[in-house]
Amino acid sequence: MTVYRSLLGATTSRGTICALPPQKRRIGLFDSSRIVGGTDAEDGAWPWQVSVRQDGKHICGGSLINEQWVLSAAHCFIGDASEFSIVMGTNTQSRTGGYIDVPVSKIIKHADFSMILFIVNDIALVKLAQPISFSDTIAAVKPAPANFATVDGETCMISGWGLDVPERLQEAEMLIAPKQECEEKWWWMSYPDHYVCIKADTTHSSASACMGDSGGPLVCPRSGTWTLVGITSFGSNTCTGLNVYTEVSSFASWIQTNMENN
Repeated sequence: MTVYRSLLGATTSRGTICALPPQKRRIGLFDSSRIVGGTDAEDGAWPWQVSVRQDGKHICGGSLINEQWVLSAAHCFIGDASEFSIVMGTNTQSRTGGYIDVPVSKIIKHADFSMILFIVNDIALVKLAQPISFSDTIAAVKPAPANFATVDGETCMISGWGLDVPERLQEAEMLIAPKQECEEKWWWMSYPDHYVCIKADTTHSSASACMGDSGGPLVCPRSGTWTLVGITSFGSNTCTGLNVYTEVSSFASWIQTNMENN
């Protein structure tokens, strides 16, 4: 039976989930390279979570959104599509259980993706070499539609393995933060509109995104199911406090058009 994290009373995490792949250490936005005190995800939890591999090594996360497409962060993909594969169906890095490792046939990065003054349009579609079949441990998550709106203070979940890859997938409970908080933290940057600002509930958690989980999901509960709201993009060099996620709803049309045309 597929295990989905309950939408009510989700266990609070006290871990740090890392973001930005190793190629991006020079940016200086994330310096820590490991998950600190993360909470292990149950077998079958977050069945859309994938591990993006380059030359066989985990570098990023991603989310399965249908039988042949994965949504991730554009900055994860430096190299040819032939260098990448997608592992899914397991919450362990030793790939126990009914995992599959699928070659990548195409990577579509947003045409206006940039890391010059600010990481903008940090979104990529990854096409699998062949469609996969869903199972108890492999399922798609619905991307947020264009009219989707987050609510400041609502509880959502992030998941990932980080760079110093732990054996088991980690999960953490986070709060949607007012965008103004991220804008004040990184005041020297020119902010786009299409991002989500998140933070831990500091009354009982120190969770944060960090290097190694870029591209991974931020999911929020809506109408009894999880919706893919954000894609891990960047955060502070101490891997604490606020984190910035690409806002999926802002790219709903881009996602649909590129899947239809490719």
